[in-house]
Amino acid sequence: MSAPFVLATLEHQVHREIERQAPHYVALLRRLVQVPSVTGDEGRCQKLVRETMLDLDLFDREVYASNQPPFRNTGRNYRDRPNIVGTLPGRGHSHFVLNAHI
Repeated sequence: MSAPFVLATLEHQVHREIERQAPHYVALLRRLVQVPSVTGDEGRCQKLVRETMLDLDLFDREVYASNQPPFRNTGRNYRDRPNIVGTLPGRGHSHFVLNAHI
């Protein structure tokens, strides 16, 4: 089997899986945009993300801002505004990081 054939087959499998999962992701995005999440009031949206990640067995931890170096004081209150961290175990030594803002 040639490399281009293998890549084309793999690409087809990935596209097929994306299409299969699309209704789930569209429903989640609809729920997310219905939750108010302006700066300083992200808690309900973060809760939805955390619950979704728990349901998918992806939730790892919540990380809160610290007032210790290298923290830079912005004048904003970050209390009860955690970063939600998830992990998806894989194979090999490579890592993929997705960082998003609510």
